[in-house]
Amino acid sequence: MESALPASSRPMVVRSPDQGGSVRVNREFVERLGLTAEELRQQALIDWIHPEDRPALKQLLRAACGRASARHRALRGEWVRFDW
Repeated sequence: MESALPASSRPMVVRSPDQGGSVRVNREFVERLGLTAEELRQQALIDWIHPEDRPALKQLLRAACGRASARHRALRGEWVRFDW
């Protein structure tokens, strides 16, 4: 099930494996990347992230705190930067 978050939210995607892999994205995330929640669901989040940004993002996710910047692959193959 795709769900939109408030437009004023920071660009984000939330994946919940305990809820059948549901993915929630806000409008800015979808508009900037041109991807739907269904398309995002088909691959692990880290696979959409630029290879050079993956180590920092993995470290951030493990720590569950702090901030990082990562480039995310959009529908047409270009890289879009998001701050996490």
